[in-house]
Amino acid sequence: MIEYYIRKHTLYKVAIAVLIVSACALVYAIYMNVNALTLCLLFVLQIAVVSSILMKAIKEVIHHYHEEWDTILDDDVDPKKLIEKYQKDEKLQTFTEARANCAVYYHLAGDQTSAKMMIQDILATEKKLAQQAMFHINLAAFYEAEDDIDMSKQELASAKEELQKLEKKKIYAGSVFKMKNRLKMLEMYYAYKDHAISDKEYEVYLKKMLKQEKTNRGKLQQHYRLAILYMDQEQLGFARDEVNQVIDLGRKTYMAEKIQLKLRALEDKEGLSL
Repeated sequence: MIEYYIRKHTLYKVAIAVLIVSACALVYAIYMNVNALTLCLLFVLQIAVVSSILMKAIKEVIHHYHEEWDTILDDDVDPKKLIEKYQKDEKLQTFTEARANCAVYYHLAGDQTSAKMMIQDILATEKKLAQQAMFHINLAAFYEAEDDIDMSKQELASAKEELQKLEKKKIYAGSVFKMKNRLKMLEMYYAYKDHAISDKEYEVYLKKMLKQEKTNRGKLQQHYRLAILYMDQEQLGFARDEVNQVIDLGRKTYMAEKIQLKLRALEDKEGLSL
């Protein structure tokens, strides 16, 4: 997908223009019987100029790509706006990576049906184990957002099986580690809900993960889970603090809306007000 952005970049077009012009100049020099040394210098200069322009284009595109597609929510991103951008760009819709990202935007915007359909469509043709594992983890999160716990657990089991295969092959170690952390986050949530671990164990785990988390999207997840935990414990003061963090990090996500409604219902029940 990065190649698509590179080809759209102005500097890429400039590099192509320079390449064409310099190639014509080189042909003309050959026609005029210019000596070999001069021809070599012209050729080297052509390669150097074109390479320099292309490298600058690639650097700018990669920076833009990581900002826009890899750091979701790190600049208070509105998922709905990103969905609109995706829908307006027909070429972008042909890239698996862009489609997978868009599924996450649908998830964050609260449209779990569209998110699931998009990922399931990708999974139908995906051959790479690492990608399959990631998409099954995403599906587990989408089902969990709909409170379809059985389906969520099934997707986690599929992801776990694929990650074990990758570990045996000893490939994609970095990606496997990150995916295992994501998988464990949901597993710990279900362990807590099933009373397989204590409230305290779960709280300690969430706070540990929150300290290690680098991205706002990850922090949003941890604060969201902590808010649910404190609401379950009826510690509404702590819950309110976590809800405020969720709002600050993901005001335009379904999580902010869902958690506020849950807190408001509990406070109304307790005779409190926001």
